[in-house]
Amino acid sequence: MKKIIFTSLHLYIFTSFLSCTNSEVSRYSQVPDEWTRGDTITFDFDSIDAQGATLAVRYDDSYPYRELKLMVEFEGSNDSSGSKGSRDSISLQLFDDHGDAIGTGLSHKEVTKQLSLPGHCVISSVRCCHLMQSDTIAGITHIGIISQCRSYQSQDGSHCGTPSQP
Repeated sequence: MKKIIFTSLHLYIFTSFLSCTNSEVSRYSQVPDEWTRGDTITFDFDSIDAQGATLAVRYDDSYPYRELKLMVEFEGSNDSSGSKGSRDSISLQLFDDHGDAIGTGLSHKEVTKQLSLPGHCVISSVRCCHLMQSDTIAGITHIGIISQCRSYQSQDGSHCGTPSQP
């Protein structure tokens, strides 16, 4: 019974996790049990700083591959080029050659990768989908974005770290 309560609490916390302490924003979204290639995980922000933005992936032992390939699309503004968005394909190694998980954590493992975006960007939206050869994959539990808050309020007066209203 304790395990069920702990697991339920764990899922509740991480599916709606959003914090902005010490200028850091961490936002995670739960991934469907069978993630279909066309399903996109979307994050909307008032504004976060792309400098040092990190992609986080949580997974469990049921993930059948060594690597995870993702397409990550960003919308926002680039102070140096005026660009409104960019796209990047990312490969994350989740298991080593012996089948041991690389990430940290107890019930779920987590790996992170710093995102590289040209210039100094402000991100307002991030979309992520998998690029694996299989149409559906299992074992990926959460996708997250970790970054720094911008030091100003958005035009609607909301503060950094507050998700935009749909």
